[in-house]
Amino acid sequence: MLSLQNTYILCYLLDLGCHLQLFPYQWDPTKKRVLPLLKSQLSIFQAHSLIMATMTAFSMYRFLQVQYISGDEFPLSLKIMNSGWIGIYSLATIGLYQFGRHGEEIRTLVNWLLKYVEDQQAAPKVQKRPKSREEIAQEKRLTRYLTFGISLFAITPAAHAILVYESPCAPHFSSSLYFPCSGFPNGTGKTYHLLEKIPFIMIEYYLTTVIFTTISFNWALLFLGISWILYELKKLEAKLTHSPRPGGFPTGQYRVLENIMKLINSSCRPYLATFSTILFAVVSLLLFGAIRVWHQDPGSNLMFPACGLRCFYEGITPLMLSGEVVKKNKKVIAQGKQIVYGRWILDQSRKRKLEKVWLNSCHGLRCEAGSLFTFENSIVIISLHNTMQLTLNFLVTF
Repeated sequence: MLSLQNTYILCYLLDLGCHLQLFPYQWDPTKKRVLPLLKSQLSIFQAHSLIMATMTAFSMYRFLQVQYISGDEFPLSLKIMNSGWIGIYSLATIGLYQFGRHGEEIRTLVNWLLKYVEDQQAAPKVQKRPKSREEIAQEKRLTRYLTFGISLFAITPAAHAILVYESPCAPHFSSSLYFPCSGFPNGTGKTYHLLEKIPFIMIEYYLTTVIFTTISFNWALLFLGISWILYELKKLEAKLTHSPRPGGFPTGQYRVLENIMKLINSSCRPYLATFSTILFAVVSLLLFGAIRVWHQDPGSNLMFPACGLRCFYEGITPLMLSGEVVKKNKKVIAQGKQIVYGRWILDQSRKRKLEKVWLNSCHGLRCEAGSLFTFENSIVIISLHNTMQLTLNFLVTF
């Protein structure tokens, strides 16, 4: 499923998050599994959660303050940054809340994924066979997606921390409370030395590390979990299509996939209900910023398209995979009904009747956005349409 290199990187991300207590777990390097923390060891994780919630409220408060400053005095680019950070802080807070509320379910899902990756990597050696073409294609695809996603995660905290040096008076930065930013942009006319900004750069580096570690972990968890289900569905489809005498619908294998999807929907419920809305709203803001103010200072405003690319990538990839799962699931159920109903007409034994009942109880595999909607291919199109519409509304209004 994953290459050895990507597995090592994923384990390193888990190890780092556990050591920094950004996740409420401890990493077992021998078994390569996550273990629960004792209640007495949760204080640092709870402190991270409290800080994120505080910064979310702080950014909202500062945004309201900015509204009392006229647009001629306060740059539009900083207003866009402030609005975007409200969304990112909110998503990180939801991710940390999810760890605290559904920590045991998430731990179970992570350990299932790690075991599945180990089994898939060991399968060719145990069965004494070369990797199949499908396995190689799946490994390359996941390697490509994960490498790009982890690369974005690695460079993002430092890039965002540098913004404090460039714009210390941005309202969502803690430095705006220290420096005399009244009368912005002229201020007091004083040029601040780098040493005065270093403490605030370090604060921002800590905040962005917590934010993007939390968001990247949730993205990787969803991406790998849904990829697992999609890969197994493809195997089921191939088995039903190419088997000369199919022995019936593989209900047991399908039930396992249903349990995995239920665990994903249950453990990641807060994140699934909010991530697409928040990320695409942030993408709209950043796209508006790239169009509206990039020409004023292309170097400094390069953050708008760069950050927008990251948010768009982490928002669109789980939606596309979920849509593929729904599409592939319909094909598998349709093939199963052709096999079962055809055999049931010829053989109406008790076993065939039970098989028909089991198949009718397979309601489908759907990744759900809480109680709002399910992620299908149509949701991808709707999300893109809403993003473009919101961006155009910003351009018309501002």
